[in-house]
Amino acid sequence: MENYAAVLSGLAQLVLSSLDENPSGYSFPINDTQRSLGKKLFKLLDDPNKDEKAIVAFHNFIFPFISARVIHGAYNKWDDVLECYLAVANLKPDGNFKEPKSQTQIYAIWKYHCRGGILYESISRVGDFGNDPHKQVQINYQVF
Repeated sequence: MENYAAVLSGLAQLVLSSLDENPSGYSFPINDTQRSLGKKLFKLLDDPNKDEKAIVAFHNFIFPFISARVIHGAYNKWDDVLECYLAVANLKPDGNFKEPKSQTQIYAIWKYHCRGGILYESISRVGDFGNDPHKQVQINYQVF
């Protein structure tokens, strides 16, 4: 289970570290709302009474990166935080990428996080849809 948490935590840490200028000069492609959610999460993490508020703030910050989103215009993978993270995470010190066959586990973990994030979002918003979780998913996500 540590591997699962480390993957999600790694994405959050990297994106949070790029909210302001960092030594590498790289920043993830986030919008003003995501930047604001990240700063709110940072503030809550310093609060000793964070408990449930921090969990909700973490979900609100990370969810846009792991859920489906509407693409306007042509898709560009470099505009997608998760795509950028995966590129950085799979880069070897010599500048080449890891072989695809060694990446099966990491993609299985991300699939788990994407599905878990949608489940958490659905449960947290079920009251908005007459307490019918299926209705919320059908309205907000394409279900195949």
